Amino acid sequence: MLIGDGISTLTYGLTSPDGEWVLRVSRRHSEPWTWRGGRRHEVALLAEFRRHGVPVPDGAVVIEQVNVMPSAILQRRVVGKPLNG
Repeated sequence: MLIGDGISTLTYGLTSPDGEWVLRVSRRHSEPWTWRGGRRHEVALLAEFRRHGVPVPDGAVVIEQVNVMPSAILQRRVVGKPLNG
């Protein structure tokens, strides 16, 4: 089910036996997906937050395209409301 329609990604909600996930799929807009080697840095950033005690979900995975740039990121869904909303 589509849950978000952004400038650079489409976000889908997925349910599996082990919980809720989101799949953020790149649109054809290249900038956010090629900057700093692609969004794979987000996976490392989440791991760094966890090491410092920030309660962020684990298990994020980068799905690569043929040219080694990320085409999608699969990660656990964070349920809640934004602080500003």
